[in-house]
Amino acid sequence: MDRRLQASARVVAVSDDQAELRLAAPAACGGCGALGACGGARERQARFPVPEGFSAGDLVTLEMSESSLNLGAVTAYLLPACCTLFGALMLAPGGDGLAALGAGLGLGFGIVCLRLVARRHLIADVRVCPSRHESQTLPGEHP
Repeated sequence: MDRRLQASARVVAVSDDQAELRLAAPAACGGCGALGACGGARERQARFPVPEGFSAGDLVTLEMSESSLNLGAVTAYLLPACCTLFGALMLAPGGDGLAALGAGLGLGFGIVCLRLVARRHLIADVRVCPSRHESQTLPGEHP
């Protein structure tokens, strides 16, 4: 059985079957020297499909399989890089200028494809569940 990763979030707004969620910064953030560079310690907002019964202010848990997270990371790095390389190689016989143009076009194509893949396959694996924690605040929130 695939392990499921969890993150806490608060529902900010609900419209139709989509909810705007405010995700808490991971608990481990703030402990390394890269805090200023990564931006991981900031709260983020995201939209996810949710079942009925959630309203603004509810504390929820997001769940995703570990394999989907790994697949998403590999896809996020490899797809744009491979498209960039392919675009450069396709136009390289025309000279350096065309190779650079091909690389730029390949990168743009790779990013568009990545957005489509992420929306269709990776976000579909995220489940929004009622929170099982007794605490009514997220890390970093003030009661």
